[in-house]
Amino acid sequence: MQRAVFALVLLVPTMAQAQDYDGVLTGLMVRPEHPVDGTRMEAESDPKPMGALVDWYPGLGGFRLSGGLRVNNNSVDLGANPTQPVNVGGTTYTPTQVGRLSGSVGFNRFAPYLGIGWQGAMMGGRMLIGLDFGALYQGKPDVQLTATGVSPGLADDLARESNAIADKYSGFKLSPVISLSFTYRF
Repeated sequence: MQRAVFALVLLVPTMAQAQDYDGVLTGLMVRPEHPVDGTRMEAESDPKPMGALVDWYPGLGGFRLSGGLRVNNNSVDLGANPTQPVNVGGTTYTPTQVGRLSGSVGFNRFAPYLGIGWQGAMMGGRMLIGLDFGALYQGKPDVQLTATGVSPGLADDLARESNAIADKYSGFKLSPVISLSFTYRF
């Protein structure tokens, strides 16, 4: 099951004619469940990134370039209670040997952001609507796996599995961002 909790953009008033300074607070909570090798793997993500952006309008139109820094809370918490043998780091373990599998996937705490967008006025300039496309550079994923079982070699196999997962998903260094914003001027 997946569900969105909230998505909100907070905009600070324009400071100069060719620049905007924005404060950003967004979030999306996702709780998917995936079967992995017959084991139900639960994953939970609740990012809520925050940050500051500077918008630069190079011409007289609504086209803009944006850059800034965001606190990057993109992460996923994992958990599973195997009911049949599982392969961890190249070794097969029984459910009793492994116990509960837990883990997390995280990224760099601070992520630079670059984007392009457009903002246009409506209602005599009192209402603005914007659309932006950009990317966060969040770095290589940091994967940590643990198990409650105490089998010889399990800790080494968990470390090997963590490295394999991090390598497999190293292409996620850039996180795409699409933003739709509404601003009302009083």
